[in-house]
Amino acid sequence: MNYSNNEVSIYTNTCQKIKEETNYLTTLNNYNELMELIYLFSINSSDSCKLRLKQRQKDIDASFKPKLKEEKRLLTNTLRRIQYHNNKCQ
Repeated sequence: MNYSNNEVSIYTNTCQKIKEETNYLTTLNNYNELMELIYLFSINSSDSCKLRLKQRQKDIDASFKPKLKEEKRLLTNTLRRIQYHNNKCQ
């Protein structure tokens, strides 16, 4: 059985979507876990420790936020490509 180019693209993009979803969710879970740890360490800590934790939180934000934004953008674009090729198949 021969598949059209759009059907092949749907298959390819669906595989890519799974990888991108996994990357995005893994990064998001790591970010949330680090934020939760910072919150837990800040409970009943000294003022100097809270300042260090706040700086560490800014560093983590600077590291993770651009990565999360890019991974979300890639995932959104892949979903749009799947939808486009799906509409072409019908």
